[in-house]
Amino acid sequence: MPITRKKIKSLSSIKNKENLSFFLNMAKDIQEKQGFLKNEDIKSLANRYGIADSVAISILSFYEMIKFEKSDVKYVCKAPGCNTYNGKDCNFINCLGLCDHNSPGIFNGEQVSFQSDKISKIGKTKILNSDNKNLYLLNIKDVEYYLDKLNKLLEVNPNNLIDNIISSNLTGKGGAGFPTGKKLQLTRQSKGEKIVICNADESEPFVFKDRGIIDNNPFAVVSGMILAAHMVNAKDIYIYIRGEYIKQKEILKETVDIFQNKFKGFNFTIVSGAGAYICGEETALLESIEGKRGHPRIKPPFPGESGLFNKPTIIQNVETMGWIFEILAERPSIADRRIFSIAGEVNSKGIFETDGSNSINEIVAKFAGGFANKENDYFAIIGGASGFFVNSKQFEKPLKKLLENKSGAGSIYIFSKYDKLKEIMLYILDFFAEQSCGQCNPCFLGYSKLKNLISNNRFEEAVNLSSSISKSTLCGLGKAGFQPVSSFIKIVEGEYFD
Repeated sequence: MPITRKKIKSLSSIKNKENLSFFLNMAKDIQEKQGFLKNEDIKSLANRYGIADSVAISILSFYEMIKFEKSDVKYVCKAPGCNTYNGKDCNFINCLGLCDHNSPGIFNGEQVSFQSDKISKIGKTKILNSDNKNLYLLNIKDVEYYLDKLNKLLEVNPNNLIDNIISSNLTGKGGAGFPTGKKLQLTRQSKGEKIVICNADESEPFVFKDRGIIDNNPFAVVSGMILAAHMVNAKDIYIYIRGEYIKQKEILKETVDIFQNKFKGFNFTIVSGAGAYICGEETALLESIEGKRGHPRIKPPFPGESGLFNKPTIIQNVETMGWIFEILAERPSIADRRIFSIAGEVNSKGIFETDGSNSINEIVAKFAGGFANKENDYFAIIGGASGFFVNSKQFEKPLKKLLENKSGAGSIYIFSKYDKLKEIMLYILDFFAEQSCGQCNPCFLGYSKLKNLISNNRFEEAVNLSSSISKSTLCGLGKAGFQPVSSFIKIVEGEYFD
């Protein structure tokens, strides 16, 4: 019997809001096991949790990884530079955060690389620093080190730990750069039961540094979550991880089990995303954990005042959680260090730790084994899809200088050929248009219009439109387009940054 739209209930009429969370998580579990949701599965879940069929369909249809018909279990990345797979027996989807591999994809629930007729499982992300000297987050030690350090730090007054984070000047490493200590302080000062969330929904095209951190040092990340909970006086810790990070979810599960056996006062919940880039935005992430469509909320109130299930909530990304531990365990002066992923047309791809004093040329030579072809003229996009383009004339500037007053995650993607510059720009606009949640017309309609303008070299109109979108939308997705668009146009028109 087909699903109908009878007895439509609004979300606000559902008495137990947590039922939505249970409903969506159960739907994800069924999707994971059988590859799609049958009509009877949806009707059964909707009835079980007191949700109208129409509302159930509305929620589930928001998430790209949830399918309503049986489809091929082979997914291949379609991002420029990755979409080299020639097979027709697959579904092409957006960036999988596996940019350090050729033709990456997901096959039968595993991260793989497709090369000709061969399918290879993807292993641990490579650390490109040649030795452990002067490394912190990527200087991985035995798990006992983290358990011992954490045990001692949990005996320290939370306010003193927050003061240490504030004095370190640690800022969030997800792209926005908000002061971490201030977030901790504001959440601690809020009234009521607190919640800590680790945002592991790394869905930004060309970025995979959080995946690399989880692969190599989940101990520091989980330690940072527990310290954050200690500092804001929380017991409940959620990890929201992108659905495509299958192996990394298992790594975090195993790590959490180790730490929960030692520190029993904290309750962990791991929630999988389901293919919605917008859920990386902190309030959309809250909506998704609550079992709804990932629509960003209007702020204020901010999550530190009223977040998950209306409780004061602090949200930090994977890398920031790792640095919280490293700063408190080692010393505050390391807060300016960052983890970057590097991929594209270089000889060695992976992640590296830096203080930002290196130029792109130095980084490629020191960490990435050199450019793939020394004869080519190269470009780069720094910070992922919402980052900015640079040309080879800027490759001599220190990374810190390039990043001044600019947002974006820790990522460098190298490519050659002038025509690929435009190809990547158009892919980014396509991606943003596809991933818009639909709440804001300037974003929902604007990115498709932007793509049309860029395609036809109407650059002045494109800059004006991207500026207008960035000033009129609810969340960061609408604001994300201005930086790549304006930097792209500066390059094609022969202008360079100061």
